Amino acid sequence: MYFLSHLLIFTVIALILFIYYRARKKLNYFKERGVPNSKAIPVFGSIWDNVIRKKHFFEVFTQLYNDFPDLRFSGFFMFNDPIYLIRDPALIKQICIKDFDHFVNHSNNIDIDIDPMLGRSVFFAKDLRWRHTRNILSPLFTGSKMRLMFSLIAQYCDKIMNTLLTNANGSAKEFEMKDIVTRFGNDIVASVAFGLEVDSLKNRDNEFYVNGKKMVKFDGWPGIKLLLASVCPRLLKLFSKSITDMKTIEFYVNLVSDTIKYREENENFSRNDMLDLLIKAKTKQSIKSDEDEHQFEESFAATEHHSLENTESSIEWTDLDIASQSGTFFFAGFETTANSTCLTIHELALNPDIQDRLRGEVDEVLEQLQGKLLPYEILQKMKYMDMVVTETLRKWPPLAQTDRVCSKQYTITNSDGTEVVLEKNDIIGIPVFAIQRDPKYFPNPEKFDPERFSDDNKHEVDPATFLTFGIGPRNCVGSRFALMQMKAIIFYILKYSRIEVSAKTQHPIQFEKSSFTLNAKNGFWVNFIPRH
Repeated sequence: MYFLSHLLIFTVIALILFIYYRARKKLNYFKERGVPNSKAIPVFGSIWDNVIRKKHFFEVFTQLYNDFPDLRFSGFFMFNDPIYLIRDPALIKQICIKDFDHFVNHSNNIDIDIDPMLGRSVFFAKDLRWRHTRNILSPLFTGSKMRLMFSLIAQYCDKIMNTLLTNANGSAKEFEMKDIVTRFGNDIVASVAFGLEVDSLKNRDNEFYVNGKKMVKFDGWPGIKLLLASVCPRLLKLFSKSITDMKTIEFYVNLVSDTIKYREENENFSRNDMLDLLIKAKTKQSIKSDEDEHQFEESFAATEHHSLENTESSIEWTDLDIASQSGTFFFAGFETTANSTCLTIHELALNPDIQDRLRGEVDEVLEQLQGKLLPYEILQKMKYMDMVVTETLRKWPPLAQTDRVCSKQYTITNSDGTEVVLEKNDIIGIPVFAIQRDPKYFPNPEKFDPERFSDDNKHEVDPATFLTFGIGPRNCVGSRFALMQMKAIIFYILKYSRIEVSAKTQHPIQFEKSSFTLNAKNGFWVNFIPRH
């Protein structure tokens, strides 16, 4: 027994030393290639300050970006993985658009055997499955399809904001906006993506909302599993641990299956929602735009459409695929779009002059509508609304960085003329937040200034420096949906109220250092002053 216990201790120590040795040896990766790299420590790489919660993920990437301001690219380590940090917008554009066939996938791919729901998502899928899914989804997010869905969103926002302020009696009412906006997002996606009518402000613990919170919970053990799926998928697969709770997967698949069955049995039933379009995709019905897309004003922030080669695939869509894509947009609406909406509201509270001008535009539209519901075409023509939302997304992008994985040899040249050959599976990182806060591209970047995106000024913005929704064919397919949701919520908030700072409003705002997104440490608090 004595011998065995000492043998076990010796084995553990030897294993730790071996891992440390391998990790330390790997830190020579960039030096051997002549690439300057940010400071790193074995195992934890260059993100130690985030691991110990000293800095937010956004702060860490900004520091990495600023380490070598004169270079087109440099190196850093995400834990033990070497990553090339691309700083130069021209190189980003070259990699993500011109030479996209070398960089199709993200690094955080999730195998469907590990998580049958996330693995099918357009965000996490790779290669042929991603191309197949993207080609199916792209026609769902054209202007004409947004117009069909928008009436459902406008009706909901108008009703909820009216109800929310009914009992205020003209006095200030303090709200924590993250809770409210996530419930807005929950109910909107429940309606357009799952065909359900839900009121999460009245029925706060409804089944759809509770399961949704489980699906987007990535702190604690779910967060560890998500990390393992990227850095050590074999280990996660060995223990057969799905990232998404299996009961949650079952809930969404059953919900989709029951809804599809009902609609198939009632052929005349149609809601013109996302689920209708996804059902057509499943049955391989043609999804075409019935409108001239050029009639819709396009947001500066909306992603450019890139044609992909036709993918004749043996992949057959199932109810699980539909549930996965619907769940993907639930996640976007619940977390990233909700944070962006909250930050817009926060900026409007801090900048009353900007809020007054935007409210003036809202009032002009309301007068024009004469009591009718806001249509998508008019929302898209609200220029100042678009400027405000776009500036929020510039100043506060939902993610600090995005990445791509090299699929075949590719040569990049640094500012000093050094050529580096990227090999298959090498990773490049794109520091979204840091680029959009770089005064070289956006003067006085800390200032909230919608005028950057006015008709007179927006042509001066290099599209390769506005990366909120990504760039190239792997950009965010749902950008128009996210923008539509944000604008609708802001429109109806300003229709019914004036936004002011409250006693709990944080300025400057502090963010949870444990979160990969911009979650306010103590919430997004503001006062609503009813207008009528």
